[in-house]
Amino acid sequence: MKKYLILSGALIIAASACNKDKEAIKKPQISLKSMSPNTVVSGAPGDTVFIELGYAMAADGVGIPDQGGAALVFEDSRDTSLRINEPFPADMVGKLPDGEINISGTLTMKIPAIKYLILEPDRPDGDTLKYTIYLKDKNGVESNRIETSDIFIVP
Repeated sequence: MKKYLILSGALIIAASACNKDKEAIKKPQISLKSMSPNTVVSGAPGDTVFIELGYAMAADGVGIPDQGGAALVFEDSRDTSLRINEPFPADMVGKLPDGEINISGTLTMKIPAIKYLILEPDRPDGDTLKYTIYLKDKNGVESNRIETSDIFIVP
């Protein structure tokens, strides 16, 4: 009888531990894995900064990119009103694992110099910026904020 009682107790503890793993992440999380290069020519068509990010979030927070789904937000340190809102990649939305409550992985974002890394008129000899990055899920819940290292823009 004691064996069954101990076995039952072990099963209850194991089942409750599994249920904790099934809880959805309430707030998305991101981390900076890498960034390169750190120097670009202002507006150069061939120059791109690649930022690799780790992420974790509730699967139901992803949504559909064209319909207000999750997005990565990049704030330029030179002017925080300059924001890049990059939708969570559509090809990843189609590959969400069935039955998973949470998702995690790595994303590599591309910041083209021709579009975003251009010298300001008052800094013609060069400039430096950092991006503050966060992930916002489809419900507007924001992740932690991370900051890149310096990005140097040269003429």
